[in-house]
Amino acid sequence: LIAVPFAYAIAGLITKDEDWLKHVRNWALVSWLFLSLGIALGGWWSYHVLGWGGYWAWDPVENASLMPWLIITAFLHSMVIQEGKKGMKLWNMVLVTFSFLLVIYATFLTRSGIIQSVHSFAGSAVGQYFGVFLAISTLSTVALIAKRRNWLKSRNIFEAYLSKESAFLFNNLLFTVLTLLIMLGTTFPIISEAVRGYQVMVGPGYFQQTASPLSIILVFLMGLCPLIAWRQASVASLRRNLTFPVITTVATTVILYFFGVSQPGAMIVSASIGFSLGSILLEFYRATDPDEPMPLGGRVSTLIGAVKRNQRRYGGHIVHLSIILLIGGIAGSSIYENSKMVTLGIGEAFDIGPYTIEMTDIYSVQETERQIYSVQLDVYKNGVKIHEADPSIAYYFQREASYRYPWVKAQGLSELYFIYESSSAGRATYTFKIVPQILLLWIGTLVGLIGGAVAVWPVKKR
Repeated sequence: LIAVPFAYAIAGLITKDEDWLKHVRNWALVSWLFLSLGIALGGWWSYHVLGWGGYWAWDPVENASLMPWLIITAFLHSMVIQEGKKGMKLWNMVLVTFSFLLVIYATFLTRSGIIQSVHSFAGSAVGQYFGVFLAISTLSTVALIAKRRNWLKSRNIFEAYLSKESAFLFNNLLFTVLTLLIMLGTTFPIISEAVRGYQVMVGPGYFQQTASPLSIILVFLMGLCPLIAWRQASVASLRRNLTFPVITTVATTVILYFFGVSQPGAMIVSASIGFSLGSILLEFYRATDPDEPMPLGGRVSTLIGAVKRNQRRYGGHIVHLSIILLIGGIAGSSIYENSKMVTLGIGEAFDIGPYTIEMTDIYSVQETERQIYSVQLDVYKNGVKIHEADPSIAYYFQREASYRYPWVKAQGLSELYFIYESSSAGRATYTFKIVPQILLLWIGTLVGLIGGAVAVWPVKKR
C-alpha cells in the first residue's frame, strides 16, 4: 500500500505538482493502519503461539517492520504542517519515499536470509532481486530529490522555539533518529561481516536502551503538542493549558507508586503516561463545548459531533490514547514480569507470586501428523483452585520439529503464562510467568486500530 504514496510523491517530483500530498493523505493512513495491524498480529502470534514467552524480540525482521511504521507515523504528523503552513516540504518528500524504501528493505531482509532471523527465508534467490531493486530505487530517489531540492524549499515557518511548528519538527527528528538507530543495530551484522569477515549480532539490550528514552520523550511530546499554540505560545496560555496535565501527571505517579510502581524508570514512564493522558482528556473535554450548560447526554452528542466533523484530529487523539495503553503494557510486562523455571513431579507444587502450581498428570497423545506431549497443572490462589492448565509440546513427524504451545490465561490486566519445556523420567520442566499489565498492550492495540479507522473513514460530503 505504501507504494501508492511513493508513486504519487515521485510523480509530484517529476511534474512539480504541488497537489501530490492531497492524493497521498488517505493512502498513507491506510498504509499505517494495515502495517500497525500486521505488527500487532505478529506480536500476538509470537506471544500466544511460538511459546518463547514474549511478543517482541528485536529480531531483525521485526525491526524491519517497525522502521517503516515509525517513518510513516512521522510523515502523518509533518504533512499537517505542509497542508496548513506550506512548510516541511523536503521533510515530507524524504519521509514518504524513505518509508517505501524501508518496506523494500524489510522484504529484502526477510527473503534473502542475509541476516540470521527466525522469520527469514534462508537462501531464497528472490532476495537478490529485492536487493538490486532496493539499490536502484534508493539511488534514483536520492538523485531525483537532489535535482528538485530548490522546488522543495519551504518558507520559514518556525518563528519561535516554543510553538506547535517546532514541536512537530522535534517530533520528526525523534522518529527519524529512532529509526536510524534501529537500522544501525539491525544492519550491524552486515557491516561487521564486510569489515571483519563474520557477523556480530546486536542483542535486545542495545535496542531497549536506545528506544526506551526516545519513546518516553515522544510520549511527553505527544501530550505537549496539542497544548502549544501555533507560531508562538504565550506564558499565560501555557500555564492555563498545562494545569490539568500536570495534575494528572502527579496523580498518576502517586497512585501507581502506592500500587508498587516505585522503580525510577517505571515512575518516569508513569509521569509521561499521566501527562499525555491529561492532555488527551483535556482535548476531548474541550470538544464537548464546556461553556454551554447541557446534560450529560448533550455533552456526549456534542463530542460525537466534533469527532464526525474532524475525524483526522480526533482519530489521532484516539491513537495517542492507544499509545498510552501500549506504553503502560510494555513497561509493566517488561519491568515487573515474574518468571521461574521449575522441575516438578506428579503431586509436587511450588509458589510463584500469589499462586500455587501443582502438577497432577503427564501424558502423550499420538495423532496422524504429530505426537502431543502434555501436562496437567492445577492453579490455586489463596488456597482456592482457579484454573487447570495444560501446556504442551507437539512433535511433527514430517517436519521432524517440535513446537511448544504455551498455556495463557488472563488474570485482571495480567496474564499467567506457562511453557512446558521438557520432561524426563516422569518429571517435567516448566517456565512459569506472571506478566503484569499485558492486557493493556492488547487493549491499546485494538484502540489504536479503532483510532486509525476513525481517521481514515470516508467523510460524507454535504
